[in-house]
Amino acid sequence: MILVLKLLLKIMQKSIHISLSVECARILRNSCGKNWQTFPQTWNQLLEECMQLLKSFLSKESPVEEVVLSNIILQCIGNLLNLWPSLSGTIWDNLQSELCNLISHHDEKISLYSSCVMYGLLRNSAIMREEIVGEKWKDLVSGLIMSSHKGVLYSQFSIKLYLCDQNLLEKMYEKQELGSRLLLLHQISEFAPECEVDDRNWQFFSRLFQERSSIILRTCESSTMDLEAMEVTGLVEILAKSSSNDVCHRELCPDEDLLVITIDLLRSIHCLGQSGSNYFTAINDHFGSVEPHPALNFKCNLVRLLGNLCFKNPTAQDRVRELEAIAPLLECCNLDARNPFIQQWSILAIRNVCEKNTANQEIIGSMSQRGVVQPTVLEDLGMVVEATDSGISLRSAGLNQNP
Repeated sequence: MILVLKLLLKIMQKSIHISLSVECARILRNSCGKNWQTFPQTWNQLLEECMQLLKSFLSKESPVEEVVLSNIILQCIGNLLNLWPSLSGTIWDNLQSELCNLISHHDEKISLYSSCVMYGLLRNSAIMREEIVGEKWKDLVSGLIMSSHKGVLYSQFSIKLYLCDQNLLEKMYEKQELGSRLLLLHQISEFAPECEVDDRNWQFFSRLFQERSSIILRTCESSTMDLEAMEVTGLVEILAKSSSNDVCHRELCPDEDLLVITIDLLRSIHCLGQSGSNYFTAINDHFGSVEPHPALNFKCNLVRLLGNLCFKNPTAQDRVRELEAIAPLLECCNLDARNPFIQQWSILAIRNVCEKNTANQEIIGSMSQRGVVQPTVLEDLGMVVEATDSGISLRSAGLNQNP
């Protein structure tokens, strides 16, 4: 078999017909998937030839057949990498300067297979994982994040490797430009809460949110898509989703600063929303259009996070009462087109705030009814909600109220 491999390699090296090289490369690729007990020396030559061919294709506008050959070569390298992890250093040394272009390549298959090679390198070497989060490889990581955002599976696997590391995710995040950070946050939010994450990374997200949370308040009357505010929105979404996970919940619950900031921010946004017509003001019409804004769904995620922090946590329940957040939380039970599902998350949060907490239950029990909220959608349909001795009823606006 080794003699056959040598023959195929010579044909690839000297063939002037690209179609013949493609067929030889297919045979070599399939041979690379074989479970060899020893490493034939021919693979060194094969690997060197494959990488040289790739570099030559990248240096020019390649025809279709050369693109096909590039895909097969990348598969071949991926197979070798999977079979012989010790080759990681050699492959990295030869392809490191090309991987950024390969991962970002316009051809979807080249992007996919090069992402597979990148994942194999990162999976096999902790040293390599640490190396690429440095300043030198910022563009490569940015390309990897973009590729993951586009749904390339192996790039997503690569990002997940960093979620499991206690230090490298923070280093990766800090080196990236704001645009890449937003894409990374979106990906992590998509992975949460099922994805495995190192405990200390939850603390990193929490600390980052606390440091930057007040930025969202400056968007109250501004229609600008503030990227820094969108970063805060991404952070609270990750915390809100992931805090339902037992591990994340255990890490976040002792953090009283996170709880206090969440409560203060909820009260501030709620108060600003009631102060006039602005981007924090609730929209009761679910059929109306909602203008894009950094604060969309932000209040809902705050409520969701607060509810999760209070779950079976008497200390957090008491702080909600002490900081006078029960009333704002109850008022969040109304429909709001800017915060889909806020009504449901508010009800769950109130349940968690009141569970086995008599003092909180008494506060809600002591509240008196002041009237009935008239939903805009019902008003548009000519209907009116009214309170009666038997409860809440619905009638046509054109009918007189019963004497």
